[in-house]
Amino acid sequence: MRMLRRLNNPRGGSANASREAPERDRRRFPIFLLAFLISCAAALIYTYSRPVLYDAAASIEITPSDNAALAQDSEQAARLIGTVRHALTSNIILTKLLKELTDQHPRQNIPRGLGELLTIVDTSQFENTNIAILRAQGPDPEVLPIIVNLWADLYLGTQASTQKISVDDTNAKLVRQASDLRKRVDLKRAAIDYFRKQHDIISMQREENLVLARLKGLNKSFNEAKDAELKAKSNLSTIKDAIRRGKPVVDLQDQRRIANLESSAVKLHEKIEEFEQKFTPKYMALDPEIMGQVRQLKLVQRKIANVRQEARDRALAKAEQDYASTRRSARDLAAELERSKQKVANFTSRFAEYKALTSELAQMEEMYNEVKERQMRRQVDRPPEAIKVSLLQRAVKPARPIWPHYTKDAAISVGASLLLGILAVLFYDFFNRPAREGRQRNGGPVVIGLAERPLLVDALAHTVEPTTPPAALEHLTQRELTETEIGDLFTAADAMTQSLIGVLLVGGAAEEMSDLCWENIDFESNSIVVPGRAPRTLKLPDPLNTVLKSYLPENAEPSAPIWPDQDNDPLELNELDALIACAAHDAHLDDAAHVSTETVRHTYIVFLVRHGVRLSDLGRVIGDLPPSVRASYASYSPPGPSVALDDLQTVHPILENS
Repeated sequence: MRMLRRLNNPRGGSANASREAPERDRRRFPIFLLAFLISCAAALIYTYSRPVLYDAAASIEITPSDNAALAQDSEQAARLIGTVRHALTSNIILTKLLKELTDQHPRQNIPRGLGELLTIVDTSQFENTNIAILRAQGPDPEVLPIIVNLWADLYLGTQASTQKISVDDTNAKLVRQASDLRKRVDLKRAAIDYFRKQHDIISMQREENLVLARLKGLNKSFNEAKDAELKAKSNLSTIKDAIRRGKPVVDLQDQRRIANLESSAVKLHEKIEEFEQKFTPKYMALDPEIMGQVRQLKLVQRKIANVRQEARDRALAKAEQDYASTRRSARDLAAELERSKQKVANFTSRFAEYKALTSELAQMEEMYNEVKERQMRRQVDRPPEAIKVSLLQRAVKPARPIWPHYTKDAAISVGASLLLGILAVLFYDFFNRPAREGRQRNGGPVVIGLAERPLLVDALAHTVEPTTPPAALEHLTQRELTETEIGDLFTAADAMTQSLIGVLLVGGAAEEMSDLCWENIDFESNSIVVPGRAPRTLKLPDPLNTVLKSYLPENAEPSAPIWPDQDNDPLELNELDALIACAAHDAHLDDAAHVSTETVRHTYIVFLVRHGVRLSDLGRVIGDLPPSVRASYASYSPPGPSVALDDLQTVHPILENS
């Protein structure tokens, strides 16, 4: 690290910062102490200046008449507690409380008005139970239990007197209700009896009345007639459909006749077929016996046709007659049913009115019986209390305040003051930090990430001038493309650029590309002969061989450059870099504008070094490389001994998988 500082600032640019550091350290403690004392004093003054607050509480239990339902319904308990809390804080109760306090305790420090009393007292529910808490909070511990206990006593007395008045009122209301209901029941019974006699209603069962019984019989007969009509119509449609399609329509008796005739026809037909097999048609026409059987067959066939026609006509006539008969019967019943509808409608209306009247009478009698039963129960049993309120615990004088917690708040104040003092020192350091030493005053580079490479740093420190960027650092700052990025770059490139990338990935140097001609490529032996300052022979993988063959122009001169411009001259280095940059852009690589031939070459060198190649053997593949640059790649070597170049797979994976 010292060597790095010398490289970045060889003239001792941090001397001023070293002289300023003790001065800053001397100022930190006074700043911390001042901030801590001011904050701590203010916080403690505020903590101990707050008035003390005491709390006194009593509890009462509210039990309704239906305690079992209350135990099962938490919402009912909450509503009951809410009603009691509203009554406790009503103006009537609190006004009485204020008057009793003034009369009984004139010398105590009691509230002077209803508004002040409301700020002291409060009510709450104890953990979803039917217990209400009466609470008073204030600075005087002597008067608080007096207020709470007197408040509870006033509410209990008011509740008892209210329930007694409620019981008396309920009894009087029950007597009046029973008398009124008795009169209404008698009047309703008389009206129902007159209505029943007037409209000839015999029974409450609707079907037992004569009009409805006759209507029921007519409906049944009409439905049966309609069913018979539908069956007859369906039978007629079936017969007509069969006749239209030429199907036989016969009854059982005609079927037997037709079967006998068809049997005779079959026998005659069989005999005629035997004659046809033995004799010629001319002979058969001259033989009277054979011609007699032929005439007999035709006669039988005509009889079969006549029987079928007669059966069809009889079946059609019978179906039409049945349909007409059932239709006439249904029409007559419908007319008779229509004549009975008005009578039935009138009776139905009157019967519905009668049922409504009897239902009203039943409801009135039920109400009357309920009122009488309640009246008898209240005479025999003691009326249950709607709400039973009992005092569970009276308020006592509080022993200690509930707020504020002076000790805890004081500890928090001291801790917060310590943090504030530390923050003050941090702010002081932030606003008085020394200038950042990122570059040499003479424009030298910043060396980052070489702390664990002492050999390389020492070599650079002795070989590189401060004003010139070290050659090793130029290679270390080159971007290394991942295998995925190389694959995307190769896929997005055209044939010309693919061939360029492939030659760079087998060891070609960017400055050697302009010297390569087609005569330097031996497609038969899969090799590339690199001329120039570092002559060598590179392996030509099969995928790259294929790419170069597809890119090879027809009738190309052996001395023609592989990557020519429009004038058939070799492309300059910047043009080759432009080809790589365009492919990087098409492949959507990050920072595509800075991807060049040197980037691809650097990626290939790192690939070899990561696989354990000896640094001294790099020149056999990648050509001339200064020792300082080779040393800069030492950081990429894996642990363990290096591998000889002949024992190493030097083909990049992208060229094997292309």
